[in-house]
Amino acid sequence: MKCYLSSYKFGNEIETLKTLIPNNREIGVIKNARDFVGRDPKRAKNHLKDEIETLNKLGFKAEELNLQNYFGKKDKLQTKITSLGAVWVSGGNTFVLRQAMFLSGFDKIFEEDIIYRIDFLWAGYSAGICILSPDLKAIDVVDNPQNFPYENHKEIIWAGLNFFDYYFMPHYDSDHIESED
Repeated sequence: MKCYLSSYKFGNEIETLKTLIPNNREIGVIKNARDFVGRDPKRAKNHLKDEIETLNKLGFKAEELNLQNYFGKKDKLQTKITSLGAVWVSGGNTFVLRQAMFLSGFDKIFEEDIIYRIDFLWAGYSAGICILSPDLKAIDVVDNPQNFPYENHKEIIWAGLNFFDYYFMPHYDSDHIESED
């Protein structure tokens, strides 16, 4: 698996991202970090639209991959992931993203399949990169771990996807609103 990781949105290495586009240009845009309680649905929809448009302009074939549609349907999600060459994982609340990954089985698919695919690109920003850490214990400084938007899940998941053996603090020392925290 290859990675393109940014602090905020597409970052400042767009040319590098273009070089990482896999042969299979199909990319699923995972926006579930924006499912948090208290979100502005219109703003979330606009973010998704902007990200899909930008990815398409870069040369991907982007579509939304809403993990809520796969809650309790890991096999169906596996089939969908197999058809993709990449995922774009948007920012938002890392704990909410982790809940969606657990409920859909994405976390298991990641562990059993995605990390072994040399032709696969993981791209994203903020929560979309923090999730790759060993755990999420440092993230509770900026994201509320007790934000439970999904009816059937009310437990904090502290484990990250453990792809990297270090932690991300993507907005540190930047002009992002969470930088001071």
